[in-house]
Amino acid sequence: DESAALVKTLERLLDEGGVQGRSVAAELLSKGYRTWRPHLASARGLIRRLFSRSMENASAATEPNRFHSALMLLGLEEPRAFCSAMGEQAVLLEPGMERTRRAAISAIVSLVRMRGASLEAELPLFVDTVMKPLDPSVPQLREGSLSVSTAALRELVRRYPMMHFNHPTQRLAVGTVDGVVLLYDLRTATTWRILQGHQRAIPALSFSAAGDWVGALGGHPQAKTPNID
Repeated sequence: DESAALVKTLERLLDEGGVQGRSVAAELLSKGYRTWRPHLASARGLIRRLFSRSMENASAATEPNRFHSALMLLGLEEPRAFCSAMGEQAVLLEPGMERTRRAAISAIVSLVRMRGASLEAELPLFVDTVMKPLDPSVPQLREGSLSVSTAALRELVRRYPMMHFNHPTQRLAVGTVDGVVLLYDLRTATTWRILQGHQRAIPALSFSAAGDWVGALGGHPQAKTPNID
């Protein structure tokens, strides 16, 4: 099959070619992804390779980072695979990997800024990925990722009305397209409560000032979840 052979050539060029060849391969694989997808072994594998190339090319400020652009295009097509791949990179504990961890979370923020409202269905997955490095049981990981992960969460809250953060309780509420409200505790980086009962997607929600109520729009014109303490 000619398409399969071409994909193998492009993948080999991405891995082994010179700078210009790798750049061309990344651009062709990302822009023609829907055509090449049946012939690719793994979307997540390709995303990891593009991320690696993007990291290598990040210091070349004299020209646009084409690998980053290709990575974003793949993220738009495969948000779940993108989150999985970036989540893996965000929790690497090997020495010298702090820059990689920060870049993975920053890549998620970049995708959020590109994709806008069409990301709503995947919001819980993105929140889970951003919170992974905040696990307090791994102090080295949490301390090195705290600033970039909290900045990413602030960006998500700023962009999506179905997310709200309550500072006194350090809890984050996320309304889903399935009508569920997920409550996260940022102190433990875990899902604290799952509130059900809405029949439709939740377009907006907000904590009370004390953080003991969440008001959410959903299956009713205006509905409140029960007291959450």
